Amino acid sequence: MDRPEINADILLVDDEVAIAKGMQRVLESCGARVVLAMDGCQALEKLGERDFDVMVIDLVMPSRGGMEVLERVAEEGLRVVSVVITAHVSLETAVEAMRRGAFDYLPKPFEPRELILRVERALNYRRLRDQAENSLLELNTSRTQLR
Repeated sequence: MDRPEINADILLVDDEVAIAKGMQRVLESCGARVVLAMDGCQALEKLGERDFDVMVIDLVMPSRGGMEVLERVAEEGLRVVSVVITAHVSLETAVEAMRRGAFDYLPKPFEPRELILRVERALNYRRLRDQAENSLLELNTSRTQLR
């Protein structure tokens, strides 16, 4: 499989070590810089230490689940784009995750290519959002200067 280049800082949050390590290998093989967190508390610590482009997060974990982390990310206005992964798939869960700020939702089990595609989509969204915000800032600055 021809792997795309992913130039991004990614936080992977999953309490299942084998799954977390597997996702790490897949994303690092594409050039991503990956940091692992094994639960929601570790994820929040790492999010407080530095910025990440994308967070791939499981919903069901000990000591703070994914929904709580999504809520904190939204409350704190963090810029990370979140992709939820879970084996507990339901329409209600997907809707609730999106309501709490998730950008995308990927049910377990999934193929490595699906993970790569979701991360690429999240990165494209982040870049477009950043460009739009920069354009708006430039427009407001020009408006102020004209006044």
